[in-house]
Amino acid sequence: MTSADRERAEVALVGRSRIVALMIRVAEVGAASMRSSRAMEGVRTLEREFLALTLAERIRCFAVALAVAASGHLLLLAFVPARLRPAVPRILWMIVAGATTAVALAAPALAVAWRARKSGWRGRHR
Repeated sequence: MTSADRERAEVALVGRSRIVALMIRVAEVGAASMRSSRAMEGVRTLEREFLALTLAERIRCFAVALAVAASGHLLLLAFVPARLRPAVPRILWMIVAGATTAVALAAPALAVAWRARKSGWRGRHR
């Protein structure tokens, strides 16, 4: 038996498996329900609204979300006993929160710089 024959036999064996058939059916039902779900309808609406924002507003949106998440981690760490805390130091979350707050404040300037970089503009050449 060649390796190609062996591979075909293994694929056929997996194809006849009841567990694989069940997993495929679960995935099909899940995909069908996601296509028609209210949650996905909401996601599509939010996507359209997000894409309608300017670049500066999108940058600010992501930066504020990250700043809130980092601040939330800091707040939650206050309630976790020291021996159960993750190895990531608290200062990291402080730096992330501060940096993302700065990005949110500088979003318009960052959007201009981003667009200039994408268009190939490098300033005045003399």
